[in-house]
This record gives sequence, C-alpha cells and structure tokens, in this order.
Amino acid sequence: MNTENSNQTSATKPRYRSVIIGLIIIAVAILIISLLKSMQPEPATTERSEKAWSVSAVTLQADDIRPQLQLLGSVEAPFTSLLRASINADVTAVPVSEGEHVNAGQELILLDDREARLTLAQRQADADDLAAQIDAEKNRHQQDLASLKNEQNLVDLAEKAVARESELKKSNVTSDAKIDASRQLYQQQQLSLQARQLNINNHRSRLSQLESKLLKANALLDLAKLDIERTRPRAPFDAIISAVNVSPGERVRPGDALVQLYDINRIEIRAQVPAQSIDKVSHTLSTEHTATAWVNTPNMKTPINLVRLAGVVNKGGGGVDAIFAIPSGLSTVVPGQTLSVLVELPAEESVFSVPVSAIYGEDRVYKVEGERLKAIAINKVGQRFEGGKLSHLIKSDKLKSGDQIIITQLANAVTGLKVNIRQ
Repeated sequence: MNTENSNQTSATKPRYRSVIIGLIIIAVAILIISLLKSMQPEPATTERSEKAWSVSAVTLQADDIRPQLQLLGSVEAPFTSLLRASINADVTAVPVSEGEHVNAGQELILLDDREARLTLAQRQADADDLAAQIDAEKNRHQQDLASLKNEQNLVDLAEKAVARESELKKSNVTSDAKIDASRQLYQQQQLSLQARQLNINNHRSRLSQLESKLLKANALLDLAKLDIERTRPRAPFDAIISAVNVSPGERVRPGDALVQLYDINRIEIRAQVPAQSIDKVSHTLSTEHTATAWVNTPNMKTPINLVRLAGVVNKGGGGVDAIFAIPSGLSTVVPGQTLSVLVELPAEESVFSVPVSAIYGEDRVYKVEGERLKAIAINKVGQRFEGGKLSHLIKSDKLKSGDQIIITQLANAVTGLKVNIRQ
C-alpha cells in the first residue's frame, strides 16, 4: 500500500511542475507585451475640420418685371368656306390645286355655261316681249284719248239728229222709221263712247299687270345672268385651297361641294388659359385692350396680339380659350398646327428673377449669410422665359437687393450648412 502511494506521488510531481512552468512563461509573455506597448510613442491627434460645400450663387436685384404665361395653342381659320355648285352643269376645268395660294376674285372651277346661256336667251326674250306689250298698251291709250273726243262729237251729232227728227214728226214731215233710225244711231254712239271710256279707265290696271310681269321677267333674267356667273366660282378672299372636291368631266348639281379654302388674313391661335390665370389675362385686356404675346414659329419668334377671350368655359378643363390674332401674310403657320405661345402679363412690382434651380420644393430658397445657408420662404408670382431659359419671379419680406441665394441643388441643403461660393 505504501509502495503504491509513493509511486502515485512520484507521477503527480512532474505534471505540477510543467503547469507551473507554463504559467510562468505566459506571465513573462504578458509582461513583455505590456512593456513593448508602454514603450511605443503615442500618435499625434488632429482636430477634424468641417466640410464646406461648393455652390454657385446669384445676387438678387429687385425690379418691376412682367411675368409671362406659357400656353399651348392650336392654329385655326375661322373664315373657312366650302364653295358649292348652284346650277346643274358639267365641270370643264379645275385650274387650282390643294395647298395653292389664290387671290380674291380668282377663278377656281370652270363649269360648262351653254345650258345657262340658253336659259338666259329665253328669259331675255320673255322680258323683251313684255316690254313690247307695255309700249303697245301705252300707244293704245294715247289713241283712246284722241278718239274719245271724236266719240263724244258723234254722240252729240246723233243726239241732235234725234231732236231734229222729233221736231219734224210734230209737223208730220218725217216718218216713225226715220225717228227710230236716228235713236238707234244715237244709242250706238253712246255705247261706243262708253267702251272707249272703259278702255281709258282700265289702262292703268292693264299697264300695272304688264309692268309686274316685266318685273318678274327681269328678275328671272337677272337670275339667269347670275347662273352664268356661277359657272365661274371665284375666291371670296385671299386664301389657301384646303380641298378640291371635283375633277373635269363630272356633272354637278346644286349643293355639290366644289372647293374648300380659308382666309389667310384671318388666321387665329386658340389656347386655353388656366383657371388661376384668367383674372390676370382678363385684367390685361380690360386695361390695355390687347395683350402682347409671342409665338415660336419654325424659323422665328413672331409677335402676336391677344384680342379676346372665349365666351364660355371649356367643359372638363376649367379654363377659358384665349384668341390670338396672327399678322396678315404670315405663311409659316397653317390650320391645325400646334404652337407654343408666351403671353405678357401685367408687371409685378419689386420682384426677383431667379433660375429654376434656385427653388427648393415649391416655396423655399437658401440665402447665404457669411458661409452658412439660411432657408427663406418665398412666394412665386410668375415666371418668365429669357433666351430660352425659364426663370421664376419671387417675392419675400426677408429678401432684398444684394442678397445672395444659391442656385445649386444640394440634396442635404439645410439651414446652417457651410458652403463655399464658386466664383
């Protein structure tokens, strides 16, 4: 038993010794590391500087500026005419084509006028016949007036003959047959006189009837002459041909479409004014009677005039159409074309014109104070286009001439942010 215990004690001693040695080694290593760290020089500490964001800025200058209203307009031709046939005729020639410029009075279509000329000859003959009847009636009346005196003389003579025969009868010198004959002649002369007087009395009625017939015949004659003119439809104004509906050889009837054209001197632009701008535009018209506007045509910027507003509000849109008059002779615009229109509105007093990039959100700009930003609430009163660029017109009690605001859009722009203005 003692021998076994002594053997176990002998085996345990080497294990304890190796553990103690290991702990000593670890302690020495920790000590060495600590000494090495304490011997290293401490790194120099630097103070971190605040970043300044590079921005561009503009200097504000208050001025009285006229805002501009940008509209999208459509070119219209209110004087558009569709010429139609007025007679039955054959088309002999079509001297114009679609898109061609024509002058007022220029012939557009040639129709066969032979039928119309035959009708004209008939109407002329009817009028001439009635004119001859009127002349004959007037001559007959003059003859009746001249014959009336003779008829009256014959009645007087016949009356005297009757009286003479009556005296002779008292003396038994004449017979009853002679007395009856003289009385018969007297009565015949009276009838003849009455007939002549009736013709004279009816002259005015007969003449009026003939003159009325002549008036009707002359009206038909003028209508026939008008039909001759209608065989040559002419342009009612300086125009552009927009459609030709017939070709040579066709037979047209009254009402058939021939040519469509529009007046080149009465072209207008119609653009809808937003509801929030109607009062300003209406005020401009009431005070200035017209408003200056500009339209961007393909090759130039052309001045036009706002002459009136439409009488009704557009359904579903809420706005009112503005009508612009285009200067006569401007051939670069055609009906149906869509154009951009800029309207000059009444001037706003003491406003600042700033680029679009200066506006943050809808109602904020950033003023530079020292090297820091400060948010300023603003009121947008309009916009203006200069050199093809859009500028906003703004007002604020906290802005004055000489202030600088940034025109660089910063995603992290806040009051107090440090900035560096680029020159």
